[in-house]
Amino acid sequence: MALLWYAAADVIAGNLAPSDTQSAVSGVGDAATQTPAEPSPEQTPGTLTLAAHLLTSDASLDLGKAAANVPFRVNYPSFGPGHKVTLCWVGTTSYTPPFQTTAALSPLVFYVPKTTIAATLGSTAEVTYTVKIPGAPMLTSDPLTVQVMLDELPPPLVPLADGGKLDVGKAPLLVPFTVAFPSLAAGEKVTLNWQGSTVYKTAAQTTTSTAPLIFNVPREIVAKDLGSTATLTYTVEIAGAAAQTSMPLTVMIQFNLFPPPRFPLSTGQRYN
Repeated sequence: MALLWYAAADVIAGNLAPSDTQSAVSGVGDAATQTPAEPSPEQTPGTLTLAAHLLTSDASLDLGKAAANVPFRVNYPSFGPGHKVTLCWVGTTSYTPPFQTTAALSPLVFYVPKTTIAATLGSTAEVTYTVKIPGAPMLTSDPLTVQVMLDELPPPLVPLADGGKLDVGKAPLLVPFTVAFPSLAAGEKVTLNWQGSTVYKTAAQTTTSTAPLIFNVPREIVAKDLGSTATLTYTVEIAGAAAQTSMPLTVMIQFNLFPPPRFPLSTGQRYN
């Protein structure tokens, strides 16, 4: 499968001190807060990039979309054979993959475990790469600041509700609710929560694809809130990260009463 890569930030292999070309805290792909100086021909910026499909709508790293190992691509103008290159991730936890030895004029791809990245959920990490050339000092790139997030978790859906009102009389014995969100991917653990006069939590489902999930709440639980409201949320758990809770949905539980009984006599009909 071909990957599209997002040019996350310009980094210069050879600068040992952090540069001013990227803000101290930013999402992947944020514009620089200061205008960088034009690089000289001898020091053209390199790139440290993430695959575009891993980014949220605001260009943060979307943990939910990440595979078990998250790829970072490294390239720099002086790329040549015989270099030893590695990557360094520093967030809540740190990780450095093994050195790779360059053999051709092509970018290198390094992988950081998703469980390592997950520990930084809701915060930022700095990513750099280091180049060793025999006989020369070790060179480290400027840092790329990566914000690790889950895309927005919208409220669950109630297919049987009309205008936020659920008729418990028409509901089946198991009332279905639908959960879908942009970061939904295989390997996540999702649970639906009902909070009314009774608190009810469904069994967790482990996702196997990006397809929406269906959860069922017993009608007897729903019926206990007749004439009142209940709040529904769902939680998403990803290995290595704290559980995240969706936006809430409030549902009104009602029962439409039948009209009053009528005496079934036609005009002029009499019974003895």
